Amino acid sequence: MPELHLDDELFQEAVERKVEEILAPYKREAMCVSLNQLSEMTSFSRSHLERNIIEEPEVKRWQRQVNGRKIYKYPEVREGIWEVIERKNMRNNVKAI
Repeated sequence: MPELHLDDELFQEAVERKVEEILAPYKREAMCVSLNQLSEMTSFSRSHLERNIIEEPEVKRWQRQVNGRKIYKYPEVREGIWEVIERKNMRNNVKAI
């Protein structure tokens, strides 16, 4: 079987390019997002976000209203959502014990 030699640096660059290509659709350059976009990003329905997450203080602090439309500062709102999920998950786990 013939031996294959790969240049480590060239291989690393190829892997990094492929990873960037795969992740490109998920990267956000926006400074704010809508509730619909948050729903897309989290895979939670809009109604679930409205009932269980959006009104929590960790998320509410990143919310602004512009011309009657609610927008959320991005990427900071991600951390707020995650904090709510963690807090509610911790509370649910304690109840189960």
